[in-house]
Order: sequence, then structure tokens, then C-alpha cells
Amino acid sequence: MAARKVRILFAGAGGTCEGLRQVAPNVESLGYDISEDACATAEAAGHVRKLVNLADYEPDAEPGEVDGVIASPTCRPWSTANATRRGLDDPRGRLINVPARWVLALRPRWTAWEITPLALPAFQWHAATLRGAGYSVVTGLLRA
Repeated sequence: MAARKVRILFAGAGGTCEGLRQVAPNVESLGYDISEDACATAEAAGHVRKLVNLADYEPDAEPGEVDGVIASPTCRPWSTANATRRGLDDPRGRLINVPARWVLALRPRWTAWEITPLALPAFQWHAATLRGAGYSVVTGLLRA
């Protein structure tokens, strides 16, 4: 059986990759992030990283080659702690569109995204697009 492959967008220093490695050690994960420091930290922990700007980096696999896509776009433009709460009016806020672009291009079997509550309407809009592409989608708030 071929190894399962997961792409992790906005992967940071490796928390998601580490959790995935602990629960699914046979999964090949590849993380993408714009921060050199975060990528170096993740690589030091044994996680594979690509240092890229996801705003303009295109998916680098063929449809069906990837089993899952995990995404945690930056929350700063959507955070209640950010006084401006500019959302899509902030260039970083538009990164919320990246996961849908990757999922529609790669056609993974599953995807999981997370961000702060103020971005829920944007996720709901993307959920409608993914439903139209044949995915079963649930959105909501998780109070953890």
C-alpha cells in the first residue's frame, strides 16, 4: 500500500505535524510556511517543510496524489484581539482563500481547516464551493 500523503498549509513550527506523526506515523506530511524560523524549527524536529509564500504558490501535486489537506490560515486579520479586524481588507486576510484553491486543485479525500470565529462566514462561503465540487462539508465553532 502506498504511503498516505497530507499537505499542511500554514504549517508553522510543527505542532500539527507532530500531532499527526503521533497518531498516524505512516503518513507522509509536507508542510508549507513563509517563516524561515518556523520552517527551521520544524525541520529540526524532523518535519519536512517548503519555505513558500502560499499567497502565490501553486499546489505541487497532481489531483488524487494527496489524501488530505490541513490548513490554518493566519488569524491576525480575523482575530478579536486585532483592533482593526480587517478580514479580507487585509492582504493576510485573503490567505483564507488558499485552502479552497489547494483542495479544488488537489482533490484530496478529506480536508480540515481552522481559524478564529470571525472568519466563519468566509469558511461557510468556501464550504458552499466545496459542496458544489462534491465534498460533504461541516462548518461551525469548536469551543475547546
